[in-house]
Amino acid sequence: MNDEDKTVDVVFGDNEIKTLNIDKTRCYLSGITELYRKSGLIKEDGSYSPKKSIWKIYNDKVEIVLKEE
Repeated sequence: MNDEDKTVDVVFGDNEIKTLNIDKTRCYLSGITELYRKSGLIKEDGSYSPKKSIWKIYNDKVEIVLKEE
């Protein structure tokens, strides 16, 4: 990813591709919480269901693979 990039395509879990904004401090992806909720990592009551994941960063996208324990 370039320092000038403002968005990145994210492939999350079930191969859903979503374009997310990159925070101006480049510390997080805006909108990732929605994907966490949709995948069950954040439950309706706000509690977390942690899982291990592998993040692969390519030139134009980020792939996040959730691992079964």
